[in-house]
Amino acid sequence: RLPSQPGIVAAGAVNDLPLRGGGGISVGIFAPESPIPRNERGFTRQLQASAGYFQAMGIRLLRGRLMTPADDDKAPAVAVVSQKMADDWWPGMDAIGRTLSYGADSPPITVVGIVTDVRERRLETDPTPQMYRSVHEHPPSNVAFVARGTLPPAALLARLQDAVREVAPAQAVYNVRMMVGVISA
Repeated sequence: RLPSQPGIVAAGAVNDLPLRGGGGISVGIFAPESPIPRNERGFTRQLQASAGYFQAMGIRLLRGRLMTPADDDKAPAVAVVSQKMADDWWPGMDAIGRTLSYGADSPPITVVGIVTDVRERRLETDPTPQMYRSVHEHPPSNVAFVARGTLPPAALLARLQDAVREVAPAQAVYNVRMMVGVISA
C-alpha cells in the first residue's frame, strides 16, 4: 500500500494495464451454477488488482464489494467480475455469491462484486469477460501502479514516484506514463 500523498486521490495496483497491447492471461473457469455450458462460455481474462485500482481507473462498482487487504491467501477466495462476465455466464441471474473454480479439484472462488466493463485490448473491440482476483491473495511478480490526482501530470508522476520510493527505496520505477498517452498509442 502506498502512503498518502497530497494531490493523489486514488492509487492502486494491477498486473496488466488495459490497452497496452499485452496478452495477459485468459483462463477457462468452471462455473457449476451457470446455465451456459462451459464450451459456450469461452475464456475469461483474469487480472490481479487492488481495490484502489478500480477507483484510480474510473471502473465503477455496480453491485457488491471490491477486494480488501483481508482477501489474502488465508481468507476464502473471492473475485470481482465485469458486467460482461456476469451477463454472459449467469444470464438473468444474480452473479453475486456464485462460485467459480479452476477445476474440479481447486477451491471455490466466490463472486463478491460486479464492476463496469473495460476495453482491454482495443477501443474498437467490445469488452470481454473479466475476472479480478486480489493482489493480496497471490501477489503478482510484476505490477503496474495507477493513480488519479488533482495535480498537473508531471507533479502527479513525481508524487507517485516519491510514494513508491518511501515504501521501497530500492524499487525501480520505470515506464511511467499518463493513461491518455496509452489510449492515444
